[in-house]
Amino acid sequence: MFFLRPHWKGRIIFFLLAAVTAAQGATYYVSTTGDDAASGRSPAEAWRSARKVSRTEFSAGDRVLFEGGKTFYGPVLFDRADGGDGARPVVVGTYGLKSAGRARIAAGTGRGIEVFNASGIRISDLEVVGDGDLINTQSGIVLLSTAKRGASHVRIKNVEVSGFGKYGISIGAWKTEVGYSDVVISGVNTHDNRRAGIFTWGPWGPGIYAHRGIHVRDSHAHGMKGGSGITFSSVDGGVVERCVAHNNGTEFSGAAGIWAWDSNDILLQFNESYGNRTIGVDGDGFDFDGGVTNSVMQYNYSHDNDAAGFLLAQYAFAPQAMKNIVIRYNISENDCRRKGYGAIHVWNNEDADRISDVQIYQNTIYLTAVENKLPRRVMSPLRASLHVLGVLASPGSTPSAITIISPTKSVTVQNNLFYTSGGGTLVSVAGEQDAIRFRNNAYWSDGSAFRVDWDGIRYHSLGQWLSAAGDQERQGEQILAIDQDPMLEAPGSGGTLGRPGLLRTLTGYKLRDGSPLIRRGMNLSTSPGIDPGSHGFFGAPVSADSAPSVGAHVTVDNL
Repeated sequence: MFFLRPHWKGRIIFFLLAAVTAAQGATYYVSTTGDDAASGRSPAEAWRSARKVSRTEFSAGDRVLFEGGKTFYGPVLFDRADGGDGARPVVVGTYGLKSAGRARIAAGTGRGIEVFNASGIRISDLEVVGDGDLINTQSGIVLLSTAKRGASHVRIKNVEVSGFGKYGISIGAWKTEVGYSDVVISGVNTHDNRRAGIFTWGPWGPGIYAHRGIHVRDSHAHGMKGGSGITFSSVDGGVVERCVAHNNGTEFSGAAGIWAWDSNDILLQFNESYGNRTIGVDGDGFDFDGGVTNSVMQYNYSHDNDAAGFLLAQYAFAPQAMKNIVIRYNISENDCRRKGYGAIHVWNNEDADRISDVQIYQNTIYLTAVENKLPRRVMSPLRASLHVLGVLASPGSTPSAITIISPTKSVTVQNNLFYTSGGGTLVSVAGEQDAIRFRNNAYWSDGSAFRVDWDGIRYHSLGQWLSAAGDQERQGEQILAIDQDPMLEAPGSGGTLGRPGLLRTLTGYKLRDGSPLIRRGMNLSTSPGIDPGSHGFFGAPVSADSAPSVGAHVTVDNL
């Protein structure tokens, strides 16, 4: 039997403790009553300033904790000498009693927290505040890559960011095509920043995407007067889910609640976007803009926005054509409150094939009549220029449930419910469409005449329209369209939820027993090139063997 001598036992214990400590990292405390000359290793030996934190190098597993309920003046800087990895990040957060609240990083006119080419950073349980969106000139939390190797593994959780002149959270790549990967933003409340709540950016060019694996979830973005809620650009593989964006863009033209441009493989799901405004164009709930490819909007609720609920917009000279887009299982209630957009709106400023292979199915659109006007200060000459561009409908026009305002290629619209009440256009489609197909949709005008604008001509009945529209809504001699009261439980009753976990409480958009839409949809499982997904808006599974209902309430048994 082998026996250790007493002095070796002591050495082994020492080395084991040292190894454990190194794996866990060190914890540093920062307090308003601390001293930057102290060790920082306990609350009693706390540092005093964010400047001390910025001048210290941190390794994997280290923690930097600010005293809860206290204010520290930023910026707090982490650079390439700092950081860890996905398993052992450098953690930046709050310590102290929960009743004290989160520590506050006060940025003044500058940035709050900067992560510069650093990987393995976790920022949590903090409040980051600027001096106001008209005074501050920077962004709250900045992730910036300037190196060819990029950076990765960043988590931002349970953080409030407000009062910045640019963005609440900015993820960027400058002078490099390699940005950030594996970034998760969750439980964030970003509000009252000037240009956007959460914004990613990078180099612009065909197929160039700086960032990969950007995931925003369970967050709120609101009150960005000069811009949008959540915006992705230069992202390959991005998700926004279970988020709420509202009341953005009140002093801006071209914003939306949640949107992406120049990006690939973007998924927007289980979100609510409402009350987004504009003084010119856009003001939408959700938007895929110039150059978005291979992306999906699903299970979202859009309502009471100035313009479209769900927008596809391909501007001139976008870095790549927009293609392979899916809009499915969404609900729009009373969008297009101030402009003649469609609740689903498709706009292309280039040749038809610059928007192609678009699938729009199983959505429910409910739209009541509204006076269509812009604020007086932008009525002219801005309105006139927007008409020329084809972005804005003609003066006095009413919104529509779906609008395709310019040439497209291979757009398929099927199994949707388009419902207008008290006026409004059901369908508005411009000429020069290449392989457009409407199939098995339901059209209902409650309290007003049936109205479809097709290739420049207005039709006042389903029969008139289909007689002129070739093979739209037909299968041989069979008419596929449904022109009957859909018998919704309580259309128009959705209102504001404020929490995506409540999306399934929108039962006013369920079908009542006896609805003519039950089991009247096409079985998309048998349609080439379509994956109908696993479930409808309310969670019931989609059957691969039976016809669904029409609209967002798709279940065959109407549960």
